[in-house]
Amino acid sequence: MVLLIGEPMAFYTSVNRYGNSILYRGYNDSGAAISQKYKFKPTLYMESREDSRYHSLFGKPLQPIQFDSMREAKEFAEKYEGVPNFAVHGTTNYIHQFITDKFPKDIKFNISDVNVVNFDIEVASDNGFPTPEEAAYPIISIALKSSKSSVYQVWGLDTYDSSKTEIDMHGDLIQYHHCNSEEDLLAKFLGYWTKNYPDVITGWNSRFFDIPYIVNRISMLGSEAAMKRLSPWGSVNERTVKSLNRELLAFELVGIQQADYLELFKKFGYSYGNQESFKLDHIAYTVLGEKKLSYEEHGNLYTLYKEDHQKFIDYNIKDVQLVDRIDQKMGLISLALTMAYRGGVNVSDTFGVVGIWESIIYRRLLNNNVICPAKQIQKVPYAIVGATETSVAKPGSEAREKGKSHAIAGGYVKDPHVGSHDWVVSFDLNSLYPNIIVQHNISPETICRDHTIRFPQGVDYYLSKHDRSTTIDDKYAVCASGVPFERSKQGIIPELIVDYYAERSTIKKEMLATQSEYEKTKDKKLESKINQLENNQMAIKILLNSLYGALANKYFKYFDNALAESVTLTGQTVIKWAEQCMNKAMNDITQANKDYIVAIDTDSIYVNMGPLVKKFEPKDPVKFLDKICKDHFEPVMAKSYDQFFFVMNGYIPRMEMAREVIADRGIWTAKKRYILNVHNSEGVQFAEPKLKMMGIEAIKSSTPEVVRDKFKEIFKVIINSDERTTQKFISDFKNEFSSLDPEKVAFPRGVTQLDKWKDRRTIYAKGTPI
Repeated sequence: MVLLIGEPMAFYTSVNRYGNSILYRGYNDSGAAISQKYKFKPTLYMESREDSRYHSLFGKPLQPIQFDSMREAKEFAEKYEGVPNFAVHGTTNYIHQFITDKFPKDIKFNISDVNVVNFDIEVASDNGFPTPEEAAYPIISIALKSSKSSVYQVWGLDTYDSSKTEIDMHGDLIQYHHCNSEEDLLAKFLGYWTKNYPDVITGWNSRFFDIPYIVNRISMLGSEAAMKRLSPWGSVNERTVKSLNRELLAFELVGIQQADYLELFKKFGYSYGNQESFKLDHIAYTVLGEKKLSYEEHGNLYTLYKEDHQKFIDYNIKDVQLVDRIDQKMGLISLALTMAYRGGVNVSDTFGVVGIWESIIYRRLLNNNVICPAKQIQKVPYAIVGATETSVAKPGSEAREKGKSHAIAGGYVKDPHVGSHDWVVSFDLNSLYPNIIVQHNISPETICRDHTIRFPQGVDYYLSKHDRSTTIDDKYAVCASGVPFERSKQGIIPELIVDYYAERSTIKKEMLATQSEYEKTKDKKLESKINQLENNQMAIKILLNSLYGALANKYFKYFDNALAESVTLTGQTVIKWAEQCMNKAMNDITQANKDYIVAIDTDSIYVNMGPLVKKFEPKDPVKFLDKICKDHFEPVMAKSYDQFFFVMNGYIPRMEMAREVIADRGIWTAKKRYILNVHNSEGVQFAEPKLKMMGIEAIKSSTPEVVRDKFKEIFKVIINSDERTTQKFISDFKNEFSSLDPEKVAFPRGVTQLDKWKDRRTIYAKGTPI
């Protein structure tokens, strides 16, 4: 288990490859920062006729071969790639191999040693938003704060009096550097930066704005050498990152890990639900109840800079302060570090799933003297079932395998019973995909590679079974894909899942015990330990939930359509099995023959229990539904899943379905578009009902803010009143809407490629989209 404790210990902060060298930055066991260049000699493995302590994933004996350099190892692997009976084994990600060689066991780290620098730049642009690709406008202020100091460092081009700051902080916590020009500002900033190189840098959209802008701006001013000083190794690498059909410019400052807080929030901030906007102003208000410093009296930021430089610098500092306070509350930097050290990877690898999971599997296998393949595993012959109209993956979308034109089947999403329903109760399967992998022992080395041994394929086939098929061999656990998996041994992926679950359970028990002790003593050391334990259990949870994403990614070393669809098709069968079971249980009580399942989404069913409330007329419907779910429906579901386990000849039973929310009203407009008025969630009773919304316009950033606010209000009206009241609310807002200023009701939209459509004579060119 990765621990975060106060005592000194050796750990890395950044490991990079540079030619045949490994560039290493970190801390020694005395807590001192170190930077070292290693000539790394990697090891690969070849099959051997003699027995050996090392074996391949499929049990063949292997002999290690150590190379003098990474280039030599690379050339060797390329030379024998595709040569029959001459497979190369071992990871060719030499950064992962180096980290594992240096830290073969659990990697412990001290968060207080890590220098996390949060920074923000401001640019003088009076003509729209500046682009980092062009970096055409001067940088006029920079603010930053290191996690090792409480003081904000600020560089600006005019006078500033920290004792007169409007921000809620003492002026002594701001050190202002007055600069004579942009060149002077950047020179002084670099002077500080090189004396205090960060281990991790963060900010709000720092990866795609602040860092590329400052890199390009310093280069544009004529100093490539100065620009390279941004890296402690004097190496800056340009990257092009594809995001939402756009190509974004990014730079790697070698030796410094980037953890853009906007990306962190998007990936790990899901506890705050869907966001109508990811602007810092909105997220800060959502998390902290605070907003950015307003400058509306000046019209725009450039005018603020010209008219009130004191407030302009405060604005810059406030942005850094907000990110710092968000992290104090959410702890996402610490979470990302915890995940990185658990996986034996750099922090940047935690934003994806492939690299970190390949490293986790590599480390576990090596610990057992099992060597991973050097290249992607050989796939078994398998015909993809593909997506359907009820799959999450849309029909016709590209498959995640080269040469295919159809998608892997996704999760099952039922066409909902559109309209309003009284007393809706949802049931949720615990970690559906990870538990399917364990229950059916889905792993690359357990899949039956004899293509002549296959079983019936299809969700409906297994839904109709209430006994084990005579065609199923007892040696195999079967999936709805028809693919069998060996039951003689547990696969590496199920093994990791089981161990992670057990470890998370242990951590959570320790965390609860520590919380109990803290309530008695209020010991600050215990508060720190609670945060550490919380990060550990959250890191495991996130990794487990991301595992299927890796398994279905065509770049994953263990990718195979047969593995991916074995998970998703079995997932469809499992949730439809719940639908059958629940409908039968409901009809047994109501003596009807109806479909009570309002909606299904991958691992959840939503049940209309209004007829039960109407039939029994309880004084407290919420308590009644809570009790009947606990005492009747959950045991019925458990017994039904025991039957499913028997039918599929599973390896270890793992399906657990529990009641999630009780809502007195639920409204569906389409798939994944609903509102629930929730009274109780997972046993927690709310003093006042809470609205749970999915896919509704009120949480879409494309809807004008004034309309979003009214949406939220009308949902409460719809839930708690009648049609006449609702119609009046709509009529009143229609009149109000007509009187609002255009900027209040306009659709919020971004505009790009303006230069492409401009024309000197007619302002805009012919054919310009309007």
